[in-house]
Amino acid sequence: MRHALLTVAMLLATSPLLAQDTDEGSAAEGTTDDAATATEETGEADPAPDAEGPDAEEPDDDVNPFLQEQQRRDEAAEAEAEAERALEDELPPGLDPELFGGDDDDGEGDVPDTPRQPLRILASLGAGLGVRLGVEDEFSQETLAPGYIELRGGVIFPSRDVRYRHGASLGLTLNTDDDGSFFNGVGGGEQLVLAPTYLFRAQFTDDPVPDLVLYGHAAFAMAIDTERGNASPGVEVGADAAYMFLAGLGAYAGVTVATYFGAQDRSGSVSVHPVLAFELGLVYDFEVLP
Repeated sequence: MRHALLTVAMLLATSPLLAQDTDEGSAAEGTTDDAATATEETGEADPAPDAEGPDAEEPDDDVNPFLQEQQRRDEAAEAEAEAERALEDELPPGLDPELFGGDDDDGEGDVPDTPRQPLRILASLGAGLGVRLGVEDEFSQETLAPGYIELRGGVIFPSRDVRYRHGASLGLTLNTDDDGSFFNGVGGGEQLVLAPTYLFRAQFTDDPVPDLVLYGHAAFAMAIDTERGNASPGVEVGADAAYMFLAGLGAYAGVTVATYFGAQDRSGSVSVHPVLAFELGLVYDFEVLP
């Protein structure tokens, strides 16, 4: 008896669930019938619903992983370049790499290069005295060479190097005293020396107005006797040290070693005249601003 009652109770409890399943099945069949009817009327089939939602996309198994990696690298490089361009736009004009010759292609455009130093005008006026390192008795020479006045003018070429630069100049030297005998010597103011010169300029700081400047010079010189028209070639090498007491104006002291090749002596050999010269003067070193 007890077993019969339990069986009846279980059947009563499961009856609503069976009725619900029956209703849902009827509704599904109705939906299917409606969809089939709509398809017959329009001639188009409804798209199959996605298992994972309307916005889900099935993964493409044919995509090459190497191409995906390359695409990610390209996108990263483009983002980095865009960030660099934005940074350059925010730089003040004084740090703009284009104004300092920066090259963005080599990756060094973020740091400005040294500004290009402009042309400099150089002029000097000095006086000196020479000492002969070899005396030719037949030319009636003395150990002390005649005094002279020298005028030089030139330029220091533009460069990115602040401390060490190169240039060129022309020197004009005129003797102030007589030299030699009346027959084979020259009178005061009668010997002119022309010297196209290579210049080397050096300073020990990056200060645009340094206190101390060194000048090195090497020249091919030509000593011309303006009275007789004779010319004697020679070479000169020297150095000057200048103290700039004003911007662009200073006083210098220099030393030069020169060798000239003169007329033939009695034996027919070309005479050689080495001279050590000491010079004091003023120098004008002016920067030409753009």
